[in-house]
Amino acid sequence: MIKEIRMGALALALVFCFAVQASAAANTDYGDIVEIIPLEINAFSFGRINGEYLENVRFTVSGGDGEYEYALAAGVLAADGSMEGSREVYRSSAALGQEVVLNCDLRDRLDSYDNYALILNVWKYYGQLELNESAIAKGTFSYVNPNTPGAIEDFRVIVDITDHTVYINYADWAVLSAQSYLIMVDDGSPEVYFAALDNDKSGAAVLFEEDASSLIIEVSYKDSNGRQSGILKKTVEIVDFVTFEVDEVTANAQAKISYATPRDIVVKVYVSKGNVFYSGVVDEDFQEIKLSGSGFFSVNLFEFDNLISVEYDSGDNVTVIKQASVHRSSIGAPVLILPEHAGAISTGMDTFDIAGLTEPGTAIAVNGLPVSTENDGSFIHKVELLDGENIFEITASVGAGNVTSQSVVIIKTTASSGNGADDASVDSDNVFLLGSFIAALLFVLFMFIFRKRFAKTWGKNKLQAVINICRNISAPFFVIAAAFFGYTGLRYSTSNRNVNSRPFAESGLLDPVAMYDGIQKNQMNRDEFLKSAKMLIVVGVIFGVLLAASVLYYFISKAVKRPKDTAG
Repeated sequence: MIKEIRMGALALALVFCFAVQASAAANTDYGDIVEIIPLEINAFSFGRINGEYLENVRFTVSGGDGEYEYALAAGVLAADGSMEGSREVYRSSAALGQEVVLNCDLRDRLDSYDNYALILNVWKYYGQLELNESAIAKGTFSYVNPNTPGAIEDFRVIVDITDHTVYINYADWAVLSAQSYLIMVDDGSPEVYFAALDNDKSGAAVLFEEDASSLIIEVSYKDSNGRQSGILKKTVEIVDFVTFEVDEVTANAQAKISYATPRDIVVKVYVSKGNVFYSGVVDEDFQEIKLSGSGFFSVNLFEFDNLISVEYDSGDNVTVIKQASVHRSSIGAPVLILPEHAGAISTGMDTFDIAGLTEPGTAIAVNGLPVSTENDGSFIHKVELLDGENIFEITASVGAGNVTSQSVVIIKTTASSGNGADDASVDSDNVFLLGSFIAALLFVLFMFIFRKRFAKTWGKNKLQAVINICRNISAPFFVIAAAFFGYTGLRYSTSNRNVNSRPFAESGLLDPVAMYDGIQKNQMNRDEFLKSAKMLIVVGVIFGVLLAASVLYYFISKAVKRPKDTAG
C-alpha cells in the first residue's frame, strides 16, 4: 500500500514538471527557467516513541539547489491498510541534499491511537509554480495522549422485551465535563441507530427489531475541548429467560401469574397504577421472587388498570423487563398468599401441610372444608394424599361474593408406602437412639454377668435373678426413650410454631422451595415425635411391668420366707 502511494505521488510530480516546462516555453514570464529538477525523498525513517516525542526522524530531499519546505503528518491507517485521514504534527524548511534529523513533538497534536503512519510532504516554489513530493515511512507507531478522554467504564442497559425497546442509561456515571454523548445501536437490520446527545440527558431509548437476537451498542463522549473518548462496546444478547401469562381482566384482589424458566432466577415484580412503566424508580414497591422450573405466583392489584413488570438481571449490567396489563374490575376480594409458584410439589409422604397467609378475619377453605386461621391471618392445614396428582382449591372469602381462590398441586410418588422415601430421613435420626439402646444393653449385661451380687442371686433364686436382669435392662431404655421423647417434642414444637407464623408464609414469596422444605421437615418432626411417644409408651409399659413384677416378687418371697422362719 505504501509503495502504491509513493508511485502515485512520483507520477503526479513528473506530470507536474512536464506541465511547468511546457508552460515556461509558451510564457515569456518564465523565460529564465531552463530546467526544473523533480524533488526526491531518500532514507525516510523514524525511531521510537519516548514520552510525547517521536525520536530520530530522518530524511534527505534532493532535487537541485536551494531550500525547500516540508511538513510531517500522522496518518490514520484502517485495518485494511487504507488511509482514513491525517493530521500535521511538524512544519519547517531545510536545504536540498542535506540530511534532516529531528525529534517530533506530538504533544496535544494527536489523539491516542495504535496504528499511525508517518507522512512527509515536501515542496519548493519556482516563482509562482510549486513542485512537491510526498512519502510514507516504513512501519507504524502508536501514541497515547495523556489528555485524551478515557473510555466509559460501563453503562446500564435495560431491555424491554414487551415493547422491543432498549434503554441506554448513563445517569450513574455521567462525565461532568462531557460536551455530548455518542450512542450507536445495531440490531442486525440494515438501519443503524446513531445519536449525539447533550450532557443534560440521562440516556436514550431505541426501538429494535422483534426478531433481533442481539444488540451491538457503542457509547463514547466528547469533552469540552471537542476531543472524543475511547469507545466502549457492549454486545447484549436478547435471551428471554422468563415467560409468563396472566389474565387481562380479574375480579380478584390479586393476579395469578403462571411462568416458566429454564434456570433458577430471582426476579423483581413491580405493580404500577395505570399503564405507565416505572422506568427504574428506585423507591417503587416491588416483590423479589425466586423462580424455578414452572409454576405461578401472585401479586396484589390496585383498583382498575395495573401494569405488572417482571425484571431480572441477565449479567453484564443488563436488565431485562417484561410487562403485562391487568384490569381489576371490582374491589373487596381478600388477599390470599400461597407459595405456589414453586410449581407442582412432589413428596413421598401420605400427608402434607398446606400453609398460607390471608387478611385477619378472612374465612379460609380447602376443597370446601373450613380451615382455622391465626390472629395474624396465617394458617396451616393438613391434607391426606393419594398416589399421583392431588389438586387442592384454597379460597379466601369476606362477605358475599368477595372471594379469592387459588389451587395447589401436590404429587405423591407412587413408589411410596407409609411415609415413603421420607422414612429414610426419619429413621436416620433414630440411629443415635438405637445405638444408645445397644450400649445400655451391653453395659447392663456386663454388670450383671460379672458382679458378685448377681452370681449370688443366681445361685439362690434364678427366677429373681432373671426378673432383676430384665428390670435393670429396661430401666436405661426407659430413661433414653424419655429423653428422646423430650428432644423430638421440643424440635416439633419449635418447627410447628415457625410454620404457623406470618413471617414464614411471607418468606414463601421469595423462596418457595425453602418454605416447602420447612413444611415437610415439620411433618417429619411431627412423625418422629409420634414415633418417640409410641416408643416411650412401649418401653415404659415393659419397664413398669418388670418393676411391678420385681416388687411383687420381693414381697411374695418375704411373705413366704417369714412363715418358714417361724416354723423353724
